Amino acid sequence: MQKFIVSNSADAQRIAKKFQAKILRAQLIFLRGDLGSGKTHFVKCLAKVLGIEEVVISPSFQLAKEYKISVKSPKKKLVHIDLYRLPELKSSIDFPELFDYLSDRKNLVIVEWGERAKNVVAPDLIFEFENHQREFSISCSNTIELNQKAKSKKQKQILKCKNIFNF
Repeated sequence: MQKFIVSNSADAQRIAKKFQAKILRAQLIFLRGDLGSGKTHFVKCLAKVLGIEEVVISPSFQLAKEYKISVKSPKKKLVHIDLYRLPELKSSIDFPELFDYLSDRKNLVIVEWGERAKNVVAPDLIFEFENHQREFSISCSNTIELNQKAKSKKQKQILKCKNIFNF
């Protein structure tokens, strides 16, 4: 796990830029944190780094919003999802759009309140926001030692995450 202190918008922008290439190697990122902890603000900063000129707002009422990535990238769209209004997902039929977005590897899918989808899909990365945007940490969706050989698809995913972020 890596932990970062964010004092202002410039810090959030700097961190988004620092990890831009690594974030773009992921497909699904969960954002965790209380209301007002900085989840949407981080998506705004990342969108700016990705060359997105549209105003990024929390998609709480529409659940998902797509943005075209304009910088050179293997990802073509940033899909911003907010599950705050939904109960915990029990199966893919609870929010099938999530799986539609994930079926296209050219989408970078970022889910606020992602823990509500933990029973149906595993993220590549988890960004945890604490202390009202003063701190956040990046971790993989589960733990596995780097020297351990991955046997399952899930373990391979975890190792991929650890290699991306050098944990």
